[in-house]
Amino acid sequence: MIESKTTFSYGLCGEKLKPLTAEEVKEVSTVEGMRRRIQRYAHDDSLTRHVFDSAYYRGLSGEDTMTMLAYHALLDREQFRELVLEQLVLNPMPPKIVQAK
Repeated sequence: MIESKTTFSYGLCGEKLKPLTAEEVKEVSTVEGMRRRIQRYAHDDSLTRHVFDSAYYRGLSGEDTMTMLAYHALLDREQFRELVLEQLVLNPMPPKIVQAK
């Protein structure tokens, strides 16, 4: 299995995966369009690139590659959620109290 440490750039460089325009939404309405968008996104995302490279070297099929990508994406999401929850526990932010005028 691939160990991945992904940083979250939030669009600081490269392409975002989430479709923002009507043309992009139309493009990802088909499986083939989604596949093309993921492959373009792999140039800017280390997790996706590592999974594609590993799958290529192992000789995995396209379906197995996407299964491996989904698995590692879910692992990454789980780690991110745990980090966010841990930060919320360690650094709770008190609610703002504003006096009504």
